[in-house]
Amino acid sequence: MEQEKRKKLEKIFEHVLKEIKPDELEIKSAIAHANEIIGRLKSIVPHDVELRIVGSIARSTNLAGDADIDIFMLFDKRYSEQELERLGLDYAKRIVKKDKNESYEVKYAEHPYTRIHLNDVGINVDLVPAYKITNAEELGTTVDRSPLHTEFLNAHLTDEQRDQIRVLKFFLKMHHIYGAEVKVKGFSGYLSELLVYTFGSLINLFESASKFKLPLVIIPEEKKVVNDASIAKRFNSQFVVIDPVDKNRNVAAGTSIESLAKFVLLSRQVISKPSLKLFYGKGFSSEDAPRLLKKFENDSGLKPILIYLKVPDKSDDIIWPQLNKAGRILLALLAKEEFKACIFNSWIEKGNGFILYFFPNDFSKAKLVKGPDVFLGEYSNSFVGAHKNAFGIIVNSTQLFALENREKLEELIRKLLKRRELNSGADIKMRSAKVLNRIPRRFAESVYAALIEKISL
Repeated sequence: MEQEKRKKLEKIFEHVLKEIKPDELEIKSAIAHANEIIGRLKSIVPHDVELRIVGSIARSTNLAGDADIDIFMLFDKRYSEQELERLGLDYAKRIVKKDKNESYEVKYAEHPYTRIHLNDVGINVDLVPAYKITNAEELGTTVDRSPLHTEFLNAHLTDEQRDQIRVLKFFLKMHHIYGAEVKVKGFSGYLSELLVYTFGSLINLFESASKFKLPLVIIPEEKKVVNDASIAKRFNSQFVVIDPVDKNRNVAAGTSIESLAKFVLLSRQVISKPSLKLFYGKGFSSEDAPRLLKKFENDSGLKPILIYLKVPDKSDDIIWPQLNKAGRILLALLAKEEFKACIFNSWIEKGNGFILYFFPNDFSKAKLVKGPDVFLGEYSNSFVGAHKNAFGIIVNSTQLFALENREKLEELIRKLLKRRELNSGADIKMRSAKVLNRIPRRFAESVYAALIEKISL
């Protein structure tokens, strides 16, 4: 990279870091709350259960305002997995102080864990039971690796790299590709940290990413990139980052190729023309959402369709895949009727599932319906009879077409929502959904956020 561009990028990093790095007071507060929770646990857990802070706070890579804490309860292997789960939940529930406005919920990964909400200070504490191990060969559950991840990164990251990881995380967030949860399928925190470690600096990462090719295999422990199809085949993935603490694990398994492609495209933009604007994406404004939505409609000429319904009170990782699948099935059914959407997104918010489409706004009132060949006598006569109310029958060479009245988009969607394939999911039944062709003000903020997520590049 040219020296001038490099200096400009470094200044951009400095500018962003001032806004996103937690100050000393926030860091001390988070650590104090973590230690206070650990103190409560120490009074009830057996002496052979080790308590350890892990995650971004333990690695000093967290962003300002993101003071959520991960505390692992590390059990000896003499405990069965059933005992580990039962005791882990029991210990966590026992330390919740309702008189301090604290509450808890049970969350599920490979096995259940507890999230405690410190409501007065706006901090969540995840208390995760796991086995105490020294290497991946001793793995009892998949979460057992997490303390090893923290040990590895704390032994290898410099302070400068920790700050650059913060900038990278913010950059990925602004472009909606941060987080490996099923809806995002982006870059996890650990993956982000490993990438900066592997390439040495954020600038080096952007430069290398701008030239990535598939299959892409990154080996952090050796700090190298290889285009090795055999490794990609072994992990059944075109994007592989081998975990330095477990050679049999792909850290990028939850990252979609689409998210990687976005990052490659963004890296090319950063390298070719560094600008602060690139690090903030298109931005989000809840206050201006209704006006900005209307401006987007007018400027693009696209017509919004919003479908929403009540969804069960279950994990988003369970409900969202069903909702997204329904949205994609409906997308395909509409395309068969010659209604092809330009933008599609789905999300869950406050007990509602949302499906958003934007369609071209210039659909005619007529559509062509293909019929049989004229010389297939009986069939062609039946086709003409069946379409006697059409605008007209057209013969193109020997092929029959009916120029039929096209159903209104919203009416067609309401009819399609009753189809069996859209109501066969375990939790999502689309027949109860409402269909809107205008965005009400009460939904404008979440719709605008969903739109920005799709067009942020």
